[in-house]
Amino acid sequence: MMYDKEGHYDVDYQILLTKNSKAFKEKKSGSPTEIKNTFRECFKKHGTESEEFENSTTTITLVNKDDKPYSIDFAILRVNPDYNEIIRRNIKRETSSVIEFTWNKLDNSHHELYTYFKKCSPEQRKYIIEQIVIPEKFENNKLPDNHPKKRASVEIFRSAIARYKNEH
Repeated sequence: MMYDKEGHYDVDYQILLTKNSKAFKEKKSGSPTEIKNTFRECFKKHGTESEEFENSTTTITLVNKDDKPYSIDFAILRVNPDYNEIIRRNIKRETSSVIEFTWNKLDNSHHELYTYFKKCSPEQRKYIIEQIVIPEKFENNKLPDNHPKKRASVEIFRSAIARYKNEH
């Protein structure tokens, strides 16, 4: 299990919007702000009284505050042929009280690592995730947020793939 520094269960998910969706094809998918707000409202509609859905910089965070606290982060990504994008808060000085979101291109400099991972067998992927990524993420989550050795989940994932690729 993955726990944060307070000992609460913590999971990250990515919601991928693909070009195969009806809304995408009809160009009715809406702005990043509309998309994120729609997902958040749907989550809230089906949540329980002990669940809150926070609108953070890049994710929608479900926080369960009952006797077994946990959180789940949902990042919304758009998959394009040449690059991928993530919804991220767009804070403007002149309208800082307004919460708006925009599409941000993701770094594709590690594209070969993702290509390698996609070509791995299900058993290899499972090994990378369960034997490398999860233990490293577990140790990383013990660190305070401002610790100099604290790494983003994506960094842990990329380094795990690179290490596996170099060893096999």
